[in-house]
Amino acid sequence: MHALILCEDTRFSELLTVALRQVGLRGVVRQSLPNDAHQLADAAVFLLNAGDCRGALAALRNLRTFTSAPILVLCSPAEEEDLLELYQRGATFVTTRPYDLRLLAAQALALSRITAAMAAIPAPHPLLDPETQSITLPTGNTRLTTLEFRLLAALLSRPGRVIPPEQLVEDVWGYSGDGDRSLVKALVSRVRRKIEPAPQKPIYLVTEAGVGYRFLPPSAEEGAAEGSAPA
Repeated sequence: MHALILCEDTRFSELLTVALRQVGLRGVVRQSLPNDAHQLADAAVFLLNAGDCRGALAALRNLRTFTSAPILVLCSPAEEEDLLELYQRGATFVTTRPYDLRLLAAQALALSRITAAMAAIPAPHPLLDPETQSITLPTGNTRLTTLEFRLLAALLSRPGRVIPPEQLVEDVWGYSGDGDRSLVKALVSRVRRKIEPAPQKPIYLVTEAGVGYRFLPPSAEEGAAEGSAPA
């Protein structure tokens, strides 16, 4: 189990890594987000050291595009309204300077237990395989990131229903989704690029303009026809 530290201050990162090790967490330091979301999948908790509150908000929005894991935000002292906005945008816990490294490590450990205790979304549909975190469609079997899998699980758990973006933010990221339609839109685009034969003309993950999204599973006839097609 490890904590991913996003921080540009090398010295502070080294000290924080030592403190985390003392509570049993392995600290992995990055100065920026990796391009491949799969590299974030195993982190039990994120520590985001982003300077001031405005910078923390921008970094938090970017990070939430890739993960639903607990995020401990470290920032300079800020007004109450700014701190509230951090929570509204997906921070799990916010702590301000001056930092106590032992306390930060204890907070990170406590947040990591949320990940350990969080039950995976059960596969609500036979198309989904939670063990391999993949979906099987007539076009083939596709591996998904954790967020991509959670999105499809949320949609397929309500067959035929249109799900508003705000509800999907709660289902996928686990916090209130007011104002975060862009998170869902970006995730939907990523999923479409993986599973749709023509992402610009989706046939599975479709948009209901002004309402939300729904998933249309392939018909039995479609699956049979695809399976009988020559190689």
